[in-house]
Amino acid sequence: MNDIFKRSLTGFIYAAVIVGSVIWSFYSLAIVFGVSSLLCSWEFLNAYADSKYKLQWYYSLILSLSIFVIYVCVLLFDSMGPAYLGLLIPLVFGMFVWELFRKKEKPFNNLALSLLIPFYTTLPFAFLCNLSYLGKEFNPGIVIGIILLSWSNDTFAYLIGRKWGRTKLLERISPKKTIEGSLAGLISTMLIAYFLLPFLFEVRGITKVDWLVIGGLVVIFGSLGDLVESMFKRSVGIKDSSNLLPGHGGFLDRFDALLLAVPFVFSYVYIIRHLVQ
Repeated sequence: MNDIFKRSLTGFIYAAVIVGSVIWSFYSLAIVFGVSSLLCSWEFLNAYADSKYKLQWYYSLILSLSIFVIYVCVLLFDSMGPAYLGLLIPLVFGMFVWELFRKKEKPFNNLALSLLIPFYTTLPFAFLCNLSYLGKEFNPGIVIGIILLSWSNDTFAYLIGRKWGRTKLLERISPKKTIEGSLAGLISTMLIAYFLLPFLFEVRGITKVDWLVIGGLVVIFGSLGDLVESMFKRSVGIKDSSNLLPGHGGFLDRFDALLLAVPFVFSYVYIIRHLVQ
């Protein structure tokens, strides 16, 4: 009972902070997502602390923070054109130079993992900030909608899969996930996307069909993102990414679905729907 209470309390506080920060303002959203991004990066780095790979801890964290801050500043300030993203180029390629002088074993493995972290754990949060600032106006509806769709998919897949799941989805990666649970997550999320979200959140240029497509992207790539993180944890031999969220593991465990789903939703909204003005 104590574990259930701890998990429930952590989940409530976590949900309240995330949703509250998204609704409050763009700045609160950016701060919470920026901190979440850094914590995800730290968890990824920490997972390799005892491995044969020696990652560039501080460089990766600095690069993660730089990517996020510069991206958000370009969004906010018209005077900072996309050319300011060029500031990241020497930072990214400087990592190669730094590895050259570290004199560690397996330098290219170290380099590849160190470079992977900022993009895997940072860009999705930057894209969420971007989606909340469509047309240079703060409208958090689409961000809240994406988060609710992700939570819906996770919740119904877990509840139905736990009670009625029989057919394993990808047992070698995640033994507990079932096809029955995944179908339940898909159906419930698509119903919410089509019948509920268009009435809760009015977002410029986003129709009921768009919400349906977004729901499908969240289900498909969110589920794959969950499996990707399970694959990552199995590869380094850990159960949870950290214990920062009692009863829930770490921030990577909570955001794993969104880390893969958000880039595909971002691409749909900005490329397919042509919402960039």
